Amino acid sequence: MAESSLYPIVGDFLKRKLGCFYVQARPTVTRHGAVDVVGLRQSAGKYGGNAEVIAVEVKATGSGFLNSAGQALGYSVMADRCYLAISGDGVGEVESELASQLNIGLIVIRSGRRCEIV
Repeated sequence: MAESSLYPIVGDFLKRKLGCFYVQARPTVTRHGAVDVVGLRQSAGKYGGNAEVIAVEVKATGSGFLNSAGQALGYSVMADRCYLAISGDGVGEVESELASQLNIGLIVIRSGRRCEIV
């Protein structure tokens, strides 16, 4: 499955589960790289609100996990929250712990176009 075919699935997840009001796949490609999917969400508080940028690196497989996690971590210079989204069942306890240590979220894209944060 092509990585780009997963972008709409992840975008829908950002809207439904993370409350993003705007989602864009590959918004800008620069010489420094490109975020696969970007979401914007707003949290309202008693005295105002905050906007939050969410960046997601999408991978069709779990191979090269640390390289992919490093890519997602690099987005932290541009985003408030960073996630790595991986298709398939190749994510276990070790990958989940590594993502936690790097302070990135981990999204698994299951069959049936279903996403979940692990």
